[in-house]
Amino acid sequence: MRKHLVLAKPFSLEDEKDSEHTASNVIRKILSLFKTVRPGSDLTNFQLPPQLNLPRSQLQCYGEMVYSFGGQDLLGECSRRDLPIERFKSVVTWNISTLRPLVFGMSPYNSVLGETHHVSNGHINVIAEQVVHHPPVSALHATHEQENIDVTWCQYFTPKFRGTYVDVEVKGKRVMKLLNRKETYEMDQPRLIMRFLPAPGAHWAGKVKIKCPETDLEAELHLISDSFIERFRGNNNRSLKGKILESSSGHQLYNIYGHWDRTVMAKNLKTGEVEVIYNAKENITGLKPPTVKNLQEVMESESTMVWSEVSEGILKKDWERAREAKILVEEKQREALKQREASGESWVPKHFSVVKKGKDWDCSPLQPTVPRAPLIITEAEEEKMRRHLVLAKPFSLEDEKDSELTASSVIRKILSLIKTVRPGSDLTNFQLPPQLILPRSRLQCYGEMIYSFGGQDLLGECSRRKLPIERLKSVLTWNISTLRPVVVGMSPYNPVLGETHHVSNGYINVLTEQVVHHPPVSALHATHEKEKIDVTWCQYFTPKFRGAYVDVEVNGKRVMKLLNRKETYEMDQPRLIMRFLPAPGAHWAGKVKIKCPETDLEAELHLISDSFIERFRGNNNRSIKGKILESSSGHQLYNIYGHWDRTVMAKNLKTGEVEVIYNAKDNITGLNPPTVKNLQEVMESESAMVWSEVSEGILKKDWERAREAKILVEEKQREALKQREASGESWVPKYFSVVKKGKDWDCSPLQPTVPRAPLIITEVQGEIINRFQDSKTLC
Repeated sequence: MRKHLVLAKPFSLEDEKDSEHTASNVIRKILSLFKTVRPGSDLTNFQLPPQLNLPRSQLQCYGEMVYSFGGQDLLGECSRRDLPIERFKSVVTWNISTLRPLVFGMSPYNSVLGETHHVSNGHINVIAEQVVHHPPVSALHATHEQENIDVTWCQYFTPKFRGTYVDVEVKGKRVMKLLNRKETYEMDQPRLIMRFLPAPGAHWAGKVKIKCPETDLEAELHLISDSFIERFRGNNNRSLKGKILESSSGHQLYNIYGHWDRTVMAKNLKTGEVEVIYNAKENITGLKPPTVKNLQEVMESESTMVWSEVSEGILKKDWERAREAKILVEEKQREALKQREASGESWVPKHFSVVKKGKDWDCSPLQPTVPRAPLIITEAEEEKMRRHLVLAKPFSLEDEKDSELTASSVIRKILSLIKTVRPGSDLTNFQLPPQLILPRSRLQCYGEMIYSFGGQDLLGECSRRKLPIERLKSVLTWNISTLRPVVVGMSPYNPVLGETHHVSNGYINVLTEQVVHHPPVSALHATHEKEKIDVTWCQYFTPKFRGAYVDVEVNGKRVMKLLNRKETYEMDQPRLIMRFLPAPGAHWAGKVKIKCPETDLEAELHLISDSFIERFRGNNNRSIKGKILESSSGHQLYNIYGHWDRTVMAKNLKTGEVEVIYNAKDNITGLNPPTVKNLQEVMESESAMVWSEVSEGILKKDWERAREAKILVEEKQREALKQREASGESWVPKYFSVVKKGKDWDCSPLQPTVPRAPLIITEVQGEIINRFQDSKTLC
């Protein structure tokens, strides 16, 4: 039975370039077919040879418009939005997504009476049936199980030969019902133009109207004809223009423009804000054919079974076999018609009731919902998970210049947010909008300080040095390397309780966990496999609003143990200043102390505040000053000075020798995001997975999607808290033991070493060689 079921791949956006049928070859074949056809002739029953047939039925093409997509579930999005205008924009977006590329000169089979097509993709179930043969009326019913959405189409087409082109008018109606919202959306359908002269091509054209009576909103879309006149007017191929307006008043809210095979934008006429509402590359590329889930449930009327022999002949380019198989299908159709006429029997569709109203047809599904189908769109579990794992690029030194958010624009947004906040207020739980959030969690930011670097393995260097003073200088250098640029006015997500982040880079393995929610205590454990180094951080921050700036105090401690040397280094943490006035900026400030009792050595670093007073004193932005001394005697050994975002020098006070101990350009530029090494080992609590939908929304500048996804993450956190409180259960971290000592917190890893991570930092071998060669040249 399986050999009689041929499932061809849907025609994707990228397939246009791979078509074997060039326009010149196809046009010769078509003109030879039409040489006896008069302009204005009805081509409804015109028969094409198999060479000009796509290996699918018209019914399959209709179904693919709904169930076949490569990106986000745009149908489900229509009901998820909170605001009516956002739901309406989502319906417009989904409608645009049903437009698919056409192969010039190629046509699907004309569906036979009673033919069906039943496919499921995720929560979407679609069934289509050919309910009338002449005219060829097709009915479609699709339901979304999760979002309670109902879609019905009743359509038929009338192709007319116009001399230099074929004009295919698609009649009937499309209706979408958002049952949870009690909203109905009615939509027109575009025309299809198959043009031969002056340049061959196939494209959608005409006006499409979408209307929702319940919300008093409607949209008008104009699919631009690819004619010589339109090109002369400056309208490019597949361009789209339109508007969203209030039905009763005619007041226009949005302008819609772009290309349905590229991107479509919506401009808010009140605010001037422009957003990308549709990206064809994300939604109609890489499309996959359905697969058989339950062969026993596949109906004899299933389109892929009815036309299987024809499709197989076309795919194998066995044109004679395809032609003969096509004749058999059509003869079977005619024979069934004769039998019904002889017995006086009328055709009754199986899944729809059909009524003719004048020249129009109305199709209503017999069942309220579409059941799960025996044919499904499957996605490898790994690909599905990978899509839910968003790994954003770490913020590198060079990215500061590329920021789209200028200080002036960000400062206006921030001031509007905090105009009701009093000086001294605790901002720990203050909620930022997605426009001011970086696509990563604070937990990821902590991890990046250790595993993300572009140059030498500075952590490993701490143990490699032979002399104690050289090891302390290396620890100091590594500590400086953990300082990273901060985007003014932008903040990462506040991690949720139990969130983790696990990444490896070379010999360095890093694991972080959010161990307390309020205050937000984060624990970090990193180990260096080769050099036997152990790093633990236990930290939490308290941001305070100071009027002209926000002062973020980072509490907790950092400890590094060089196990091979039996040395322990304890380190303080700097403060973060987010300044609004007189000039906006974000920078690290305060004193950092590094101390090693075993070697009687310590260092004091002073990160200079970027205030007006410090600039007046001659201290430039991001400058650093400090010293290395003997703890017991206070005898100073080195002066430390420079800029942590450029170079830092150490001057030997005994010899006067000056050396560059840190070069930011070598270490925090060209940073790469982690890649997935073993997807099966990625935990559900992985930060990049927890915040994936939010990050994706931010990266695509879909602020509404990001906002809603962020709310879902936070609501899930609150619900988990309620459940624990109801059951009297306490939260227990998975990787750390946590003890509160007065106002402080102490975090100890449960395991002595951090295992290799499923997320890794990879580097092209050529880059490593080039870096090595550069270092040899410098030497």
